Amino acid sequence: MGIGKVKVTAKSGKLEASYDIELNVIPRNPAITKIDDKVVNTKESWAIDYKPVGILGQNSASIEISTMPSLNIEQRLGYLIRYPHGCIEQTASAVFAQLYLNKLMSLPEDKQKQVQTNVEAGITRLKSFQLSSGGFSYWPGNTYANNWGSNYAGHFLVEAKKAGYAVSEGMLSNWISYQKQRANSWNKSNSDNNNDLIQSYRLYTLALAGSPAKGAMNRLREDEKISRSAKWRLASAYAVAGMDKQAEKLIIGLSEVETQPNTNYRNTFGSSTRDQAMILETLLELNQKEKAFELLMEIAKKMGDKNTWMSTQTTAYSFIAVAKYAEQFKLDEATNVTVNIAGNNSTVTGTDFVNQVHITNADKTASISILNNGEAPVFARIISSGTPIEGNEEAITRNINLKVMYKDMKGNTIDVSKLSQGSNFKAVVSISNPGQKGVYNELALTQIFPSGWEIINTRLDGSETASTEVSYMDIRDDRVMHYFDLDPNQAKTFTVLLNASYKGKFYLPSISVGAMYDNSIFSNKIGRWVDVIGE
Repeated sequence: MGIGKVKVTAKSGKLEASYDIELNVIPRNPAITKIDDKVVNTKESWAIDYKPVGILGQNSASIEISTMPSLNIEQRLGYLIRYPHGCIEQTASAVFAQLYLNKLMSLPEDKQKQVQTNVEAGITRLKSFQLSSGGFSYWPGNTYANNWGSNYAGHFLVEAKKAGYAVSEGMLSNWISYQKQRANSWNKSNSDNNNDLIQSYRLYTLALAGSPAKGAMNRLREDEKISRSAKWRLASAYAVAGMDKQAEKLIIGLSEVETQPNTNYRNTFGSSTRDQAMILETLLELNQKEKAFELLMEIAKKMGDKNTWMSTQTTAYSFIAVAKYAEQFKLDEATNVTVNIAGNNSTVTGTDFVNQVHITNADKTASISILNNGEAPVFARIISSGTPIEGNEEAITRNINLKVMYKDMKGNTIDVSKLSQGSNFKAVVSISNPGQKGVYNELALTQIFPSGWEIINTRLDGSETASTEVSYMDIRDDRVMHYFDLDPNQAKTFTVLLNASYKGKFYLPSISVGAMYDNSIFSNKIGRWVDVIGE
């Protein structure tokens, strides 16, 4: 929200030295997005008043003009970039989508530079996940490779290299060796949790990298019980390897739309929409434009629905597939729209599928009108982002129980609304699975603490003991995040040591727990104000 400065001055006799320290002032609540949209028919206009969202000075807004159902790019891409967790899938997803952004829309120079910086940072971060075997772990520091994560991260690296980014040859060659070893040793009875989609995706990535494992491809193709989603992905592998006839035979009679619910997403972080995006990719490889267009419109409709939740995996892969369509098939008619913001006109023309006009004074109200001069309807959308004022959260409980207590160092329950400066205490969070929805995987507990409290990092003082309750724990300056699984009717408790360090009134943000790939599993406790007082 700005920069706070502290100036330290030391004097001794006639000598003086000073040092300025800059401190970032950050909001305690995550950003929110508000969307207004309308289909504007040819020769028609849409007038609307823009109002900034949240705290003034922290606002951004843009107008999106699209020839397909709006992809909701600002909200979807912002969700990927701001997502607070950083496993292998989420790290790759955040930059994978940005890799294809210029296929969908023309980017201004500053945006191109930002995308380049983000993608390069993503490539560097992925190095921390790669193991000596060549595979990629789910969290940095894990000692075993994650099957889908290894496929997905390698897929991104191959595409990033093709896009001109510097990707270490050693990083790629080690990954290819790992993928080939896994592909050739795979069999459905004892590998990858019996998931043939993991194997078919692995084969696709090898073909994309120019090292197709044809023997493993043929063995999987001959499996009479191969799943529908795996067939579609295997067809992609054949198409990329230059064997279109084999690819076309595989998908004869296959539906592009899931006819029966598929619940086997546990090890692929997937969804029906993610699978549709992968199928769209296959149709593009085989140049089946009409079928691809029908699927494109369905995916775009889901992305554009501001009330439809999508995981990072689904969001990123939808971007990838839609952008590949936009790259391969151009618009028949150019867009021609006049946008007026507070009396200033700008014209949107061209054959991009998506066009954006940024609202420069996003912290001020403005009248906006959008006039469609073209020969086809356009999908117009005004996207406003901002930081909400503390205290406006809503308590939610969906299929998981969350209990938060604070205790002194003797184990007595305490009220943290008023604490004496210097006192040590504990945040104790208990989470339980009611059991109705089976095993909960990839749960994330996020605790952000007030600025007046300090986290006592037991890793640094050597007092931490290894925990079997979590698969990964992320301790930062102002928050602690635990990642874990939970069996039906199981409960787990997590404790964080804290110190009331600084006098003043501070905001304790909302505490939340949820499944990272299933929005139906979520619970939170709303934030509140707390005081740290002198003794």
